[in-house]
Amino acid sequence: GTFVQYKDNNISRIAIPVQVGVGGAFKPNAKTTLALDVEVKPFSGKKIIIRDTLRLIPGAKDEEVTHDYDPEWRNVIAFRAGGEYLLTTSSSLFPTVPLRAGFGVVPLPDPNREEAIIDLNGDVHGIPTSTASGLNLSVGTGVYWTQVRLDLAYTFRSYSRTVGFVRSESRDHLFQLTFTGYF
Repeated sequence: GTFVQYKDNNISRIAIPVQVGVGGAFKPNAKTTLALDVEVKPFSGKKIIIRDTLRLIPGAKDEEVTHDYDPEWRNVIAFRAGGEYLLTTSSSLFPTVPLRAGFGVVPLPDPNREEAIIDLNGDVHGIPTSTASGLNLSVGTGVYWTQVRLDLAYTFRSYSRTVGFVRSESRDHLFQLTFTGYF
């Protein structure tokens, strides 16, 4: 598939790769669930098609001139794992309390370029000039009644990008509250 973007009176088409993921869950007992998934995103070799000019021809097919741009994205593999334990209490106010935790390593398809650097001994080394990675950590809890579920989750996401010797980081915090009713 492709993603079409219109910006500054220009149209770009980005080839989106088919992403393949596999995951599974394991229940060692009735109260515990462990889950993990892996996702492959083959961005390498995908190009951006940029429209340079468009000539409208009345009564005929319009002429469109484009050029390809290779952003040199790299393939990435995302990995996520987590678990849940259902704590049963004797309280009628909080009969079942789920406890959850998870983490994920989600790299970004940043360009994978190398630059030749000559050290003090005169040796040539190739160092990556651009790398990017992401890390997700989450914890959650809630209360389960017979027909109503209330869940609260906190997620911390951190993204890091290095271009040459310059490193930039981004962090965000998400709080989510979910109400589910079975009526």
